[in-house]
Order: sequence, then C-alpha cells, then structure tokens
Amino acid sequence: MFLRRLELIPPLFKGGQAWDFHAFPPMDSGVALVFLNIGRSHAIVSSVCWDASVSLRLPKEPEYRTIFPIGTGTTIKEENGTYTFRLENRTIGITDADRDAMEKVEKYLWVYGYLEYRDFMGEPHRTGFCGQYMRQPAIGGGIQKPMFFEGGPPAYTYQT
Repeated sequence: MFLRRLELIPPLFKGGQAWDFHAFPPMDSGVALVFLNIGRSHAIVSSVCWDASVSLRLPKEPEYRTIFPIGTGTTIKEENGTYTFRLENRTIGITDADRDAMEKVEKYLWVYGYLEYRDFMGEPHRTGFCGQYMRQPAIGGGIQKPMFFEGGPPAYTYQT
C-alpha cells in the first residue's frame, strides 16, 4: 500500500477572484490523498491521519495530531485498487507569511500522515506518507506551478 497522489484542494474563487494556479495555495485549502493497494488481497481501511507543517525541515519524528476514524466497510480492492480520502472542510492554515516564505524557498509546505488498514487475515498495518509542496524545477525558463513531491524522512515514510 502506498500514497499514489497527494493534492491540495484550493477554493477556486476567493473574494470574487479566481485563484492563480501558478501561486502557492490559499490558507483555506483542503487536502486529497489517493492511496494505491499494490497487494494481492483487499485492505480494510480503519483510519487516516494527516497533518501539515510549513517549515524548512520536518522534525526528526512526526507528531500525529489529527486522526480520522473510517467507518467499517471501506475496502481498497487488491492489485491496483485505489482509495481517495478528501477533506475539504479542514484546512491546512497557510498564512500570508508562510506563502511569502514558500515563494522565496525559505520554507516548504509538508503534508504527512498515515493510513491504517487491516489485511484479509485481519492483521493491522500502517503506511506512512510525506509530501513536500514546492515549485517544480523550471524547464526552459518560465514560472512553474507549485506541486507535491512525494517522499520524506524514513520516520515519515514507512510500511508496517
């Protein structure tokens, strides 16, 4: 099991103006996590955790503060089945100062957490994930829109 895609869900319109997709996201953005099951059996999701930090580096160990229990019956099919966890009513809380620091590459937006699930034998597992939101390297000049690059310290990216 691993995180296939991590996306921000920015409000398309803020104060009557469209959000500039080449800029860093507004503070009231939500998050969408898409997990991919690469195993040969289904997985039953029990909880999802995600948190965010705007900093140059992450702490050595993750601090998981926000855990969302998932109701029974949420199953990810085997062999490339996906599960999308969307959370639009909880925002990541990016301030204007955070956005300025990210534009200057003084800080990054990190989104991290885990997916807990049980396998077909009922054994518990946890997959940790981490993504760093920053500008894509420019190819041939020009402004590149910010995007997530998956990966992070081993304490954040793991499978049990």
